[in-house]
Amino acid sequence: MPKYSSVRRLVRYNPLLLVTTGREMCCMKWILMTAMLLLCGCQYDFAIVKPTNLAGVIGAKAPLVVALAPVEYRFQAAEGRLVVEIHNTGTSDLQVDGERSSVVDPTGQTHPIRGQLIPAGAFAKFILPPMRVEHGPEGFFQFGVWADDNDSGGKVGATTQPVYLGELDNLDEWDWHGETNVEVELTILRGPDTFVHDFEFHRHKL
Repeated sequence: MPKYSSVRRLVRYNPLLLVTTGREMCCMKWILMTAMLLLCGCQYDFAIVKPTNLAGVIGAKAPLVVALAPVEYRFQAAEGRLVVEIHNTGTSDLQVDGERSSVVDPTGQTHPIRGQLIPAGAFAKFILPPMRVEHGPEGFFQFGVWADDNDSGGKVGATTQPVYLGELDNLDEWDWHGETNVEVELTILRGPDTFVHDFEFHRHKL
């Protein structure tokens, strides 16, 4: 009896301590999960709007698969970003031509796509907008370039201070805000053959 009376006293004087049943605990977990989603911000999915014959919704549960010779695209939403996988389902190596591939953000500014080789049976992946990658102090350059456009004139120069890889990886980073559109042009090379794939994606708030 003493231990139960002490619990009752603790509950009486501490309203934050609740003794719950299994059903009440499940309800509390659901409330907490809902609150966490609200605190984390809005959730988004995407849609292919061009080409119109490939229009479809891109969600987070499963990728939207689109076959366009000579590759297979797999699009999926993840944490407000669009993940694009380019799968080489053929028997010959493919090359993403970075010189002739680009992304146009919602403001109309163009951004590069890194060229890369995709061997047969492999895939390449990029994320829109790109993730910011931070590297620790163990990897830096003693010499690097820097750009500062905080003032009206803008400045470019050189520095002997450590320049972290994360800074260099994100010289062209951009954001995808709100319910807006982004255009992507991808040029795929297979031997002497060139394939150009144009997409337009819409970002939609859930």
